[in-house]
Amino acid sequence: MEKILGIIENVQTKPPGNWTQKSCDLIFTDQRLLCVKVGASSLIATMLGSGISGPSGAIAFSMDNQTQQDINREKQKEHDLNQLLANDEDNYMIWYSNVESGSFKTGFFSTLGMLAPLEIKTIDGDKYFYNIYNNQKDYAKALIQATMPTVKT
Repeated sequence: MEKILGIIENVQTKPPGNWTQKSCDLIFTDQRLLCVKVGASSLIATMLGSGISGPSGAIAFSMDNQTQQDINREKQKEHDLNQLLANDEDNYMIWYSNVESGSFKTGFFSTLGMLAPLEIKTIDGDKYFYNIYNNQKDYAKALIQATMPTVKT
């Protein structure tokens, strides 16, 4: 029986083959990593709101996006892991045995102290990019160390 070890919510990602960024929850099990879409990118929503009507727009767009994500998460609680994957074409999983390497990177948002960019490469040559909010980085590192020893934390 597959066991969930931990969940990191509201991770910003652009899955392979997609043009737009999404918000997903990363579900770490004892066998695989699941990326389950919860909505549009929180970061993009905040920046879009800010561009349209300044700080108040940023707050409004961010709150609306967060509310929708919470609703989506609540609906997903009724499903098992395989059903979660099947619910949306943007959902995917990576078997830990297929992870070749990976590490946390530096970048613009990392420099600002907002996000911790993570890249994971599989033995198939696929690359997965995640932006984890900095307040969840230590938790992410602990989950990664427990499940994917080839990923440098």
